[in-house]
Amino acid sequence: MSATATATDYRALFDYAAQPKEAVNCPLCDRANPSVPATDRFGYAIGVSRCVCGMAYLNPRMTPEGYATFYETAYRPLTHAYCGTKAGHADQSTAGRGLAIGQAMQTRLSPGVSVLDVGGGVGTAARAAGHLLRASRVTVVDPNADELREAAARGCETIQGLVDTLQAPSAPADLVLCLLTADHWLDPLRALRWLRAACARYLWIDIVDVRVNLEPGGLAPWKIDHPLYWTIATFREALRRTGWAVTQIYWRTDKAGRPKRHRPNFLCEGA
Repeated sequence: MSATATATDYRALFDYAAQPKEAVNCPLCDRANPSVPATDRFGYAIGVSRCVCGMAYLNPRMTPEGYATFYETAYRPLTHAYCGTKAGHADQSTAGRGLAIGQAMQTRLSPGVSVLDVGGGVGTAARAAGHLLRASRVTVVDPNADELREAAARGCETIQGLVDTLQAPSAPADLVLCLLTADHWLDPLRALRWLRAACARYLWIDIVDVRVNLEPGGLAPWKIDHPLYWTIATFREALRRTGWAVTQIYWRTDKAGRPKRHRPNFLCEGA
């Protein structure tokens, strides 16, 4: 935890307890599961459920309207306070991922393709990948209007909203990126179907908090901004149900070059 922030600071940034909540069933198999008390990384009191299918999820969770407000007003201040993240460092890291994805896709895609980045923030990953691929169009989807203004200033087309509530774009993209986003969804099957409609060729998507399910007896890093906690098996099943075939799994690596086994990246095509 950042030495510059305390739980009191977080409550001042966002009053989670005051937000409207809704009880939910398993987002993958729709099974009702008991909710047990837990604490999230900011110190908020939350409820969580674990399903026999392998999913873990927040229950109850904020309503879609509550999450829309949260991402628009509080998400970045909270995460920056907690992690001590500098915007420039975050942009550099995200741009690095975009370059790595662009390099991996150069043999699969020809110049002039279109790139769509879902949850793409200020557009650094999309622009980096698009530059290497010599993309003709780069589009960013994100719920935060301020970040989309930065993306637009970088030459990206923009769509504001949560992907699991939006209508799919009329022109499917050749490459769809969805980085650090699948853990945030409220309706993951709808979101994956949206991506299927928005994608003409390839989807590059990752999941983040697999550790929660790998180490259920440990100090799980629950987060109010992550309603979902996938396993590789549950994510594969969600992809299968929504018309995706996994072509390859890539692993992010640590500074020593070792794979981070809780951070899988899936390259997918339409089944």
